[in-house]
Amino acid sequence: AVNSVDNTTVPGTAGLVDIVTVTFTDGADMDSVAVGELFRLKVTRDAVSDDAAGDAELVAVEIKET
Repeated sequence: AVNSVDNTTVPGTAGLVDIVTVTFTDGADMDSVAVGELFRLKVTRDAVSDDAAGDAELVAVEIKET
């Protein structure tokens, strides 16, 4: 399954960090991953609908159950 975020506004100053939240539904979106299990997370940038100039940098990923 693919989940996307399109409401991100790029900060106007280099070095500022933006925080984005992506919600996954247990089951299909997460393939029923359980606590302690290894998994892969694929992160891509959609250049077709992206109007931000320059490079994007992924600094950290935090995963938590809600």
